[in-house]
Amino acid sequence: MPGTGSGRVRALPHIGAWVRLRTDCAPPDPYLPSRAGAVHGPGRHRGTRFQRASSAHWTDAPSHASDQGTTMTTNYVTRDNYGMYANAAAGPGPSLMGANTLLGNDVYNQDGEDLGDIKEFMLDMASGKVAYAVLSFGGLMGMGDKLFAVPWAALALDTANKRFTLRVPKNALKDAPGFDKDHWPSMSDKTWASGVHKFYGTPYTAE
Repeated sequence: MPGTGSGRVRALPHIGAWVRLRTDCAPPDPYLPSRAGAVHGPGRHRGTRFQRASSAHWTDAPSHASDQGTTMTTNYVTRDNYGMYANAAAGPGPSLMGANTLLGNDVYNQDGEDLGDIKEFMLDMASGKVAYAVLSFGGLMGMGDKLFAVPWAALALDTANKRFTLRVPKNALKDAPGFDKDHWPSMSDKTWASGVHKFYGTPYTAE
């Protein structure tokens, strides 16, 4: 699939938001040197303001639901209420995806280990780009109810398994910068943003 560029979002009436996804390459490995231009950063942050991407009708479904003994996995197909993925050959995905359909999607690492799921998206209101996906690692290694803002460039959509991949070893996540759900950080602060991008190995430019 051709490269899809940066994660630009456009609001559409009655549909929600479209998220431009990069699926033609793996996300950057924070433990290997990155090539200039190999990934798309989430854009410039100074002087920008972030807004939570969800709206009142967006729900945060659990990762798994049981229906008479049958386990149903939450992914972008099961959350598609408008049939946007019904025609795989001619529909918008996977280059452009509905933001609502990505909420609750699972996140695994490159070793196939379940890390958690997506709770929220943070939009850079100046550029219109997705800056961060807010993840819950589900109490992984005693992390409790903490949330983690992961740079959008650090995630890749795995269309075969209908989930996201984050190339960070599970044991390294114990040092990931997180925050309490009742005390969100100032995400436009360049010191905070620089530390988050440094941990995940994604490019960040503060002007």
